[in-house]
Amino acid sequence: MINLQNFEGYIDPIIYLRGLDYFRQGKVKYVQENDEQMYSARVEGTKTYDVEVELDDDMNILDSDCTCPYDYGEFCKHQVAVFLEIRKARGIPSTTGDGPDTFCTHEGAKRRELFDRNEQSPDLSEILTARSKEELVDFLVEIANDYEEVKLRAELLFNQWDEKEERLKSIGLMKDYIRMNADRSGFVSYSAAPRAVEGAELVLQQAKQASHRGKHTHAVNLVICVIREMVNLLTRADDSDGFIGSTVDYGFGVIEDILVEGDLNGLEKQQVCKELMSEASRKLYEDWADWQLAFYEMCARTAFSPELREKVEQALRAYLDKKDGESRIHQFYNEKVNQIRYTMIRQYDGDERAQEFISQHLQYPSFRKMKIERAMEEKDYDSVIQLALDGEKNNTGRASLRDVWREYRYAAYVRSGNISEQRNLARDFVLDGSFQYYLELKSTYPREQWKDFYPEIIQQFVQQKLHFRHQYAKILLEEREMEKLSEYVQRIPEEVETFYPYLLPEFFEAVYAAFKKLIEMIAENAGGRKDYQRIGNLIRKLKSAGGTELAEEIKEDLLIRYRRRPALKDELTRV
Repeated sequence: MINLQNFEGYIDPIIYLRGLDYFRQGKVKYVQENDEQMYSARVEGTKTYDVEVELDDDMNILDSDCTCPYDYGEFCKHQVAVFLEIRKARGIPSTTGDGPDTFCTHEGAKRRELFDRNEQSPDLSEILTARSKEELVDFLVEIANDYEEVKLRAELLFNQWDEKEERLKSIGLMKDYIRMNADRSGFVSYSAAPRAVEGAELVLQQAKQASHRGKHTHAVNLVICVIREMVNLLTRADDSDGFIGSTVDYGFGVIEDILVEGDLNGLEKQQVCKELMSEASRKLYEDWADWQLAFYEMCARTAFSPELREKVEQALRAYLDKKDGESRIHQFYNEKVNQIRYTMIRQYDGDERAQEFISQHLQYPSFRKMKIERAMEEKDYDSVIQLALDGEKNNTGRASLRDVWREYRYAAYVRSGNISEQRNLARDFVLDGSFQYYLELKSTYPREQWKDFYPEIIQQFVQQKLHFRHQYAKILLEEREMEKLSEYVQRIPEEVETFYPYLLPEFFEAVYAAFKKLIEMIAENAGGRKDYQRIGNLIRKLKSAGGTELAEEIKEDLLIRYRRRPALKDELTRV
């Protein structure tokens, strides 16, 4: 279930980017808690939109809705902005490391502050306001003569070009920024990449302004120019930090905004669809499947006529012909293409036809998930269970996907009240290493029954030789099986740092023996200063645990045994 702490990992990267941008710009005007865990919010975008959010006590997102027209995914950018606002207000930490202070693209999450430029400080604004128009013009011209990028920006922002000229100037601006930040061979280094994409960022801002003026087709063409230049740049740049790739992702986000909020008429949709399809067919994108498919997905959203849809379908068939094969990657391409087909069917043929299409493509995980979630909404838990079981059977060898189907099945057992099957599946999860499911399994039993049952779980860990796992130790601690926990720490001395506080003072001998064994293991295999520092820290912990005498013995033994390791001696003298 999606939680406020980790929802970033479940959101389309482009949508998360846009929501993060809205959150940072303060477009969430208010959030109000109407009832316990029920929130209403208002977000200012192209128009004003109302967002509703329902949470449970564990901050899981039970339901959310927005009045915007976006319907291409579960959540829109306005909902993402509200989720971030609620999380901030409640002081809830992000468990993904991708909170509001982090720019995240999920597939290759990269830190950066994209399109979040600081405006002029009030002091500078007051200084400039006090000068005459002539003085400001002279000042700007002088700066433009000294700095090529200032001249280029001024020309793009203030000249009244026709659309063709603006596209050409935009391409020239991006190329100039790239050229100014490339070496003699034309290569853009890792450190120069952030500056090399600044021209592209300016053009994207121009595209957004053009869309706001109602020039939607022109705006899309400007974004296409950006994407093309950035993908070309990737062939001669070090994009280790993802600045160039993030600019491409942001460009697709701008196109998405235009399609969702632009209210394009039929002629504009036709023009945009043809432009996007033409761009997608370029050889340039053949090595960038995700972006090529993103173009086709945008085409599907604008293919409102049977003629356009047929052209998109022809393009998709041609795309798959080039990816022919039986490998798993070919299955991936097939699934993506069918998702695009589903977008067209849902948008233009209605829900009934869309559900039929889903049922015909259950061999693909994304379609099976949609079918399961629909059945879950309709409380058809028998169908959920059967669909999940079939998914487990048809996806052998893919453990992560198998767990997805098992989790759906588990949720169906819980909601339908099938406690027997819920317990059986929870036990399977436990033996696969889930401590959380252990706690859930425990919660289904009365206390007295649980006392008789949990030893069977512990015995199964031993029989299946799983008693070396960390989860096994957590179970022992949960049930206060301290003698078994002390035996575990002696078998796995690396775990003594985690569990020694719970074992003292009763099992001090086992704790001290584990510390000694661990220190000796590290010393024997030490590769440098970091290992010696860890040895020093372990000796300090041993002393704090009451093993001062043993700690001194270990220290003296190490000094004698490894007398030719001055770095180790240096660390030990500090203990």
